[in-house]
Amino acid sequence: MTTQEMVYALSPKVKLEVLTIVDGRFSDSGNYLGITKEKHNGHAPLFIHEKQMATCGWFKHLDNVELSFAALGFWQEVPNKPDSMRFTASIIYRTMQDLQTAIKEEYDLNK
Repeated sequence: MTTQEMVYALSPKVKLEVLTIVDGRFSDSGNYLGITKEKHNGHAPLFIHEKQMATCGWFKHLDNVELSFAALGFWQEVPNKPDSMRFTASIIYRTMQDLQTAIKEEYDLNK
């Protein structure tokens, strides 16, 4: 079973996508707008909250993001903006291997 298939099995109600962030920038408010390898052709950037970036030790004022990194992303309505959707990170990992390990462990626990 692939990592993406395990993610779907663990979260059937929310369609999470396994993503590799290959580029991006911090917004003025400190959040990160990531460009993903999987969706680079015309896809909206992945919105990553600044607190999520901080869990990896990455901060706007340091400009120290280590590319590439991994995330699970999904579409969600923007708070306080009805009918406005954004592609949002559910969780981020420093490497794709870290993401795959975490998903496999969670999947094995829920079998």
